[in-house]
Amino acid sequence: MFNDIGVPINDAEMAMYNIKPHERILAESGIHNNITFLGAMAVGSAVSGFMGSRNKRKNAQRQANQQAEAAKRQFLNNVRQNAYKQRFDELMIETKNKRTMEEFDHRIKNYEYQKVTNRDALIGAFAAEQFKLNEVFEQAALNRNKQIKELIRVQGQQAAARGGNVSKSAERADMLNSLTEFGQEQVELDKTLYSHRQAYKQRMGAIAGQHANSDYTAWSKIAIAPMLDLAPGVGPSLSAPPPAAQQSGGFFSDFSAAVTGFSGIAAGGGRLDIGSL
Repeated sequence: MFNDIGVPINDAEMAMYNIKPHERILAESGIHNNITFLGAMAVGSAVSGFMGSRNKRKNAQRQANQQAEAAKRQFLNNVRQNAYKQRFDELMIETKNKRTMEEFDHRIKNYEYQKVTNRDALIGAFAAEQFKLNEVFEQAALNRNKQIKELIRVQGQQAAARGGNVSKSAERADMLNSLTEFGQEQVELDKTLYSHRQAYKQRMGAIAGQHANSDYTAWSKIAIAPMLDLAPGVGPSLSAPPPAAQQSGGFFSDFSAAVTGFSGIAAGGGRLDIGSL
């Protein structure tokens, strides 16, 4: 150990300065210089650890910000695409529903027109059948008048032929024969008219049934209104992108890294073992 002017001190001077023995050993062995050197290394390592932790944290924060910005752009793009698709679907459905209603209105107009046409056809068919039946009865009336005239003519001829010399019973027999023949003709005529009347009723019933069936067929085309498409509901919800992740720690994390570096140096080579000196 040296004094103030750089000269080694002896035991007496050592005692005068109250230097303890272990301090003397440390001074003579140069351990103080080693401690100073190790302290400088620890400080440098701590600073290096602090700066490395800080740079690492900044890089991680920059990367997180970039990812958050990309996620935000993707989210906005998805929102625009979803809004465009929803509006496009709404316009397509509106156009389709409008076309459907126009077609249905056209079918309703056709139904009204078909009803009028069926009614006119029914009236015409009924009138035609009635005209045919009237002709039959008119012809029957003419035939009946002819038969009556024929009866009167036959009876006149019978009376003229007898000349008043025929008995009453014979005259009566001739009259009955004439009336019987006339009656049979009337019965046959009535049967014919009855048959024509029944056939007329059947044809009128068939015409009425055909008319009802035509009306039903026309009505069945508009009986069920078409179902309109509904506007699309809200699409799948788009969750907002998460905010940029904030790196925890900051200064205290960097300081912890510096302390860790310092502790590593102390553990690796800065430990002093006095007993080994």
